[in-house]
Amino acid sequence: MASVLDLFTRLDEEDVLTFHSNMMKTLTISKNTRFLNYDISFLNDFYKDEKPVGDLLPYSEICNFCDDIKNNRKPRVKVKLDPKDFMLKSWSSAIANGLVQIGSQERMGTGTIYKDDTIIRLSNVTIDETGAVTLHCQKAKYSDQVKSNLIVDFTSKKFTEADSLRNILRGNDGQKLPTLSDKRMANTLGVACILFYWDNEYWTPVMIPRPPESLKAVSVFEGGWHCSASGAAEWPAVTEREFFEAISDDMLREIHEELGIEKNEVHDFDLVSICREFARAGKPQLFFTGFVNLDFKTLMMRIDKARATASLSGNKIETLKYPIFRSNPSNAEFFQEIQTRDDVEINAKKTIRPGITTEGATALYYAAQVLKIRKRTSQSEPYKLDLM
Repeated sequence: MASVLDLFTRLDEEDVLTFHSNMMKTLTISKNTRFLNYDISFLNDFYKDEKPVGDLLPYSEICNFCDDIKNNRKPRVKVKLDPKDFMLKSWSSAIANGLVQIGSQERMGTGTIYKDDTIIRLSNVTIDETGAVTLHCQKAKYSDQVKSNLIVDFTSKKFTEADSLRNILRGNDGQKLPTLSDKRMANTLGVACILFYWDNEYWTPVMIPRPPESLKAVSVFEGGWHCSASGAAEWPAVTEREFFEAISDDMLREIHEELGIEKNEVHDFDLVSICREFARAGKPQLFFTGFVNLDFKTLMMRIDKARATASLSGNKIETLKYPIFRSNPSNAEFFQEIQTRDDVEINAKKTIRPGITTEGATALYYAAQVLKIRKRTSQSEPYKLDLM
């Protein structure tokens, strides 16, 4: 069995696209639910008029900030706020309205959605002639995406098997994603990050095993290896000028909640790209990267503490205990590691799908580009990527 290192070719010797394409064809999983289809082939075929990230991953890139990182510049991003709260628009189709009503009720009944936070809707992204980016944001509720982006593949016995919001949208948008301004979709903003930590003289990505659907702990990307941290960007109580920095801080808050890593411990924290996800019909996503000078033992202690804090607070635990991603997660060793965990996780092991989620794969794709750009050094040795 080839190690993951064999699939990750040396970043300073081969093109990032080549190494990532080889790895993703081997490891990326496609796990569907009643509400969302994550199958890469299906999604790339459905949205043929969009260009997948890396010619493979089911995301469409809006902006890429690698040149800013290369030239040690902050990304030129500002925010324009809509003073009115967002309200979902009804569909002209009675079938679509029926799917929204039934699907959102069933989605809420899964037990994975327990808060209706105020979050950010991204209604447009504009780029001026100088390359400066403006994010047009509006206040929305988490329940808005439950009634739209999170149920696009839901079908009901009251209608035909072909009736879904995704298929109905196709009647308007063809093989392209619906526009961000489409008010039938919440298009709430997500954030995701890959952190690298120093382990045995290699910079290693923190990939987190997600709970399977049976544990009812997460609402998307159930099972498989995922980003270091991710979530929905919450609406901050700040001015328009401070808004973009607050979005970045929200990503750092997610990192602290899920990994127990403090904001001041994350170095070279960068926004790498803004994308739209095929699986959730164009839901926008910010991808970040960062580095932490923590060894494996310290990182494990932090993650365990974060899990304990979430449990004591009555929050859902969104990660399984961390059996570090050092070998191909499709082999038997992954399950042997899970067998050492507590009873709940032992019962869940049969439903865990080894592999990398599509969001995790896309985050890793951008993180690999940043690692190549930086060619960071430690004790005069070049940074290397190792997943053995």
